[in-house]
Amino acid sequence: MQAGNFTITVLPNVFSPKYFTDSLWFAQSVSTIVGTRRLLEVGSGTGIVSLYCADKGATVVATDVNPQACHNTEINARRYGLSISVRYGDLFDVIEEKEEFDFIFWNHSFNNWDQPVTEVYCVQD
Repeated sequence: MQAGNFTITVLPNVFSPKYFTDSLWFAQSVSTIVGTRRLLEVGSGTGIVSLYCADKGATVVATDVNPQACHNTEINARRYGLSISVRYGDLFDVIEEKEEFDFIFWNHSFNNWDQPVTEVYCVQD
């Protein structure tokens, strides 16, 4: 499927940007914010956010609890020759003790909120 600048593979049982347009919006927006710094993406799915960030020069670690999603991110990164460290595990379990990131991003796929979210926050030291 086409996701902005990338043609990506979407494996079965992996969150697809085809049905949720916020994935592409996040990919474009987060990559602009991260630039060439270090990103941890939690719940990478197809890897679209990681792809956009790595393509702009960021150092990217992508994690997911779904082994198919990890494989999916690897397939898409390999297609474009992008260096993304993909790790299978729960949240921060697969992060090395002294590993540091400038940004941590998670595009969780479900929201149960009774009011619209009107602001996105970026916290930096």
